[in-house]
Amino acid sequence: MGISGVIYEDGEVERLEPLTSLRPVYDLRCGVRTLKERVQMNFPNVKFVERTRRLFGGGKPIPNGSQTLFVNGRVLSLGTSL
Repeated sequence: MGISGVIYEDGEVERLEPLTSLRPVYDLRCGVRTLKERVQMNFPNVKFVERTRRLFGGGKPIPNGSQTLFVNGRVLSLGTSL
């Protein structure tokens, strides 16, 4: 089995209001890409699911049975390829 990924929001998302009042933090844009797209670019072989606040439905269940990579949705950079 391959590695699965979870991009999630934590309690610090409130510090980015009002930008995060209407969308998950990983849907914010930094340049032409969203934060989620930037994460996916760095891990092209990982299938990510989203976990978000209850306000937005909570997201899909966390996969089990394989290695799981957890990435905070507020991350701006994972290396120089961004």
